[in-house]
Order: sequence, then structure tokens, then C-alpha cells
Amino acid sequence: VEQIPATVYTDAYDKESTTEYISPQIEKLSGYSAEEWITDPDLWGNIIYPDDREMVLAEHLKTNRTGNRFLIEYRLVARDGHIVWIRDEATVLRDPNGKPLCWQGVMLDISEKKQAELALHQRAEELAAFRATMVDLAGQQNMVSLLRAIVERSLSLLKAPRGFIYLYDPTNNDLELIVEQGLPVTPGYRLKLGEGMAGKVAQTRKMIIVDD
Repeated sequence: VEQIPATVYTDAYDKESTTEYISPQIEKLSGYSAEEWITDPDLWGNIIYPDDREMVLAEHLKTNRTGNRFLIEYRLVARDGHIVWIRDEATVLRDPNGKPLCWQGVMLDISEKKQAELALHQRAEELAAFRATMVDLAGQQNMVSLLRAIVERSLSLLKAPRGFIYLYDPTNNDLELIVEQGLPVTPGYRLKLGEGMAGKVAQTRKMIIVDD
């Protein structure tokens, strides 16, 4: 039990379901020792991720009342503050006469699985947004409308507060602001090459990222 890559526990079969035994793997999972789990009956409830707590405790009460299998996925807040996704499953052990003796359970870290699911979900959202963008852009009737749609859709997808498109004017060898959102200047504003971020990009032909 103490060598398998999961946390095994035994809880008393009562309203509180106090922990009678929990394998030492719980410390790697949560940062709290087995002794802390056994001596502090409130520890488990206190470290359930706040958004999941009501759901988990409601299921806990229901299974205590019915004796049905407890099976749920939720998040714990480890001692160091990081979030751990776990799959928690417990069943009632009974004596030969059917009398409940205790809950026997196992906790498994499923954080990697959840991260993969989240990445897949985000990718699906990105593809859906891309398709919607293509449909929107295909319906634009002129260049300014097309560029405005690009800026608006980009800000929506990126949840960004500002966006703009400058076009290069070869006659004046400068840039003209065509569309903007969230800037202190209006379309028609002009930049020299090398001036501001847009001017530097136009001059160097290289992307600039400012992570500030």
C-alpha cells in the first residue's frame, strides 16, 4: 500500500468520516503529513479548492447518508499553494452481516490529465474562433472594414485593451494609422519610420514583444 503511486486511506464510518489511516504518499500529494491528516479532522475540508468545496462536501454528505460509492474529481490547495487535481474514490467495507465498518478510499493525482484536457479545450475554442473570424472577414466590403474587423476580433480573442493597424505610405515614406481601438490617437495619425513600436517594426521588419 505504501509503495503504490496513489494515496490510500481509511475513514471511520460515521457522520464526520474521521481519517483513521492514510498512506504517506499524501505528503507528496498535498504537502501535509499523514499525521496531520489523522489528527486534524478539518484539514481535508479546509484545503479543498474554494470553488469545489460546496460540491465535494455535498457529495460527501450524500454518500455518508446512502452508503453509495464516493467518486469525484476536484482540486486541493497544497501546503505551498499550488493546485492539485485529484480523483477521490471510496467504498464502504462491511462485515459478513452487512454492517458498515469503514470507508476505504484512494486518491490519485490527475493534474497532468486535467492540464491535457484544458489544453485540448482551449485549442478547440481557438479553432472555433478562427473559423468565426474567417466568416466575419469574408463578409467585409472594403479594406478599412476588413482591417477594423481584424482588430476587433483580435482584441476579443486575446482579451486585450488596445489594438491598431498602421499602413506604410511609400509616397511619404511614413506610416498612417488606419484603424485603432483603445489608443489616444485617431485614424489618420502618422508615424515616421523608427518612431514608436509600429515605426520600429516597419523599419526593422522584425516583430517586437514588450512584456511589461
